[in-house]
Amino acid sequence: AGTYGGGVFLSTDRGLNWQPSSGGTLTNHIIYDIEIDPKNPSIVYAASRISGSLVGYISRSTDAGRTWTIVYRGDYFSTPDYFYDIEVNPANINMVYFTAHEHGFYRSVDNGLTFSAINAGVDDLSARGLAMNEANQNVIIGGVWHGGGVYKSANIGDSWQSSRTGLPADVKITKIKGDPNNAYGNRFFATTYANGLYVSVNSGASWKNHGWNGSHINDIAISSYYPQTWYLATQNSGMVRTRDGGEN
Repeated sequence: AGTYGGGVFLSTDRGLNWQPSSGGTLTNHIIYDIEIDPKNPSIVYAASRISGSLVGYISRSTDAGRTWTIVYRGDYFSTPDYFYDIEVNPANINMVYFTAHEHGFYRSVDNGLTFSAINAGVDDLSARGLAMNEANQNVIIGGVWHGGGVYKSANIGDSWQSSRTGLPADVKITKIKGDPNNAYGNRFFATTYANGLYVSVNSGASWKNHGWNGSHINDIAISSYYPQTWYLATQNSGMVRTRDGGEN
């Protein structure tokens, strides 16, 4: 669990009890995202910053959060920046991606030790989220905030093209998620600020609204066992669930 200024916490009993897991490095950090390596759960990544500062940090742990090493900082850019999302490519764990608030998309090919920009074709660098899944290994979908909507890469991020058919004009993307079920490898989800939930069933070629218009949705989770069961974390309406793929 990531907290707003209290660092990282870990539970080993399904969430009944929690203990600090910041390793003395992230103790006072605002945590934006935590990503666990799907093949080696001892490797964990965190995106964070410290309150009052616009300098972000990408940190990496190789011992399940007991200790952390900062591997990228927001003051490496010409202007300070911070980070929203980290993703490990489920088909190639050496590839780690992050989104930078005003500097776009970045990729590591050495297990998160070094990162390089991958913004060829991206006109809107206000990156907020990106997604991929194991069944669709080369496709990456990225979402931005300043109206660019969604970008798609068919070559693991080497180049991108706009992929916003069906999305509202000037839409603000908050999260992008790929379906965890391999049978739905072409399905991706985009949550928005004020425009509800959008779903693509053709790897981002087009998008369709699935409700909650007017709502700011912070995050979405898709059941790994029941593909039509989704959970939304909304800004003002609490936690909501659908069991029929967004019909109700």
